[in-house]
Amino acid sequence: MADDKQGEDSSEDVRGHGEETTVIPPLDMTDAPSESAVAPAASVAGNLSDASDTTADADAHDTTDDARDAASTDEGARDADAASRPDDARNPLEAPDFDTLVAPVELPRRRPPALAVAGIVVAVVAVVALVAVLVVVRPFGSVRASDYSTGTQKTVAMQQQYEKTSAAIDDALGFLYSQDTAYDAQKVSRLKVQATKLRESAASFADLRANKDADVSAAYESYVRQADRFAELSANLADSAEALSTMNDACGNTPSGTVYDSDFATQYEQYIASCRTSAEPLAKAKAKVVSEFSGTLTQSLDQMASVIEQIKALGDPSAIKSGSDQAQQLQSLSSQLVDLDASSGAINDFQDKLRQSRENANPSTLLQKLNATLKQGYEAQSK
Repeated sequence: MADDKQGEDSSEDVRGHGEETTVIPPLDMTDAPSESAVAPAASVAGNLSDASDTTADADAHDTTDDARDAASTDEGARDADAASRPDDARNPLEAPDFDTLVAPVELPRRRPPALAVAGIVVAVVAVVALVAVLVVVRPFGSVRASDYSTGTQKTVAMQQQYEKTSAAIDDALGFLYSQDTAYDAQKVSRLKVQATKLRESAASFADLRANKDADVSAAYESYVRQADRFAELSANLADSAEALSTMNDACGNTPSGTVYDSDFATQYEQYIASCRTSAEPLAKAKAKVVSEFSGTLTQSLDQMASVIEQIKALGDPSAIKSGSDQAQQLQSLSSQLVDLDASSGAINDFQDKLRQSRENANPSTLLQKLNATLKQGYEAQSK
């Protein structure tokens, strides 16, 4: 009774919660089941087990196939996705194929900002303007102080070469100034060498960097023209040296007698002829001072010949009475011969003109101006 009441209470309790529950009565375990009843149960259990295994195998096979299909689907999706993605969006762990490796890559173009472009343009324009200003204002600004110093050292050598050339002229034409000096072919040869060296020395300055300075270049052009002029004069005098020596010997040997000697006129006529013959080659001399001297000497000889003719017209000088008009006339003609004496007249005049010609061609003054210009450039660059 207690059990029945407990069961009713339980049923009421469940109903009280709003749920319908079937109450299973307690089993009666007093009587064991028979083998015939167990066997069918075992058979049913075995069949259920086999069915369960078959179903599990089928489910497992289906699961495997589904997994393969899913994997295949995923792989295809990945391939499609990879193909659709750009190269730089691929998975870094995924190995690219060969075509991907060798395919050209188009790099993105980046345009610089407009302000940057404008700044670059302004900078370029400023640089070009600065270069233009430097070219116009200081076209020779590349000359350094050391370049001016090198140019100054070169002018010292150029002056020394001029002095050597001038001394060579004195040696080669020494016979004009001293009766004890004779013509020397070796001295003439040395003069030609020195004249060539002077021209080369002057020309070598043109290759110096200092010559890029406009002021230096102008000063150098003036000097080099003068130096070439002196070198040319030196070479031409060397070419005429031998002919001048012959003229000097012939025209410097004037007769030593007086107008009262009976053979005075004859001796002078011989002297005039010899001097004239020696003066003729000088007319073709390259040196202007020499060719002009030839013309001057010829005129003097013509005047001397005229005086001799007048003396001869007076007759025998020994027969002329002292104090007579003929004696006075003879004395005047004798004085004219002295004035026309080539050794003391024309030749001396030639020596003076030759000295003046050398002085006019002397480049020393212009070289000093060049040196002063170099000094100014050096001081300006040294500040």
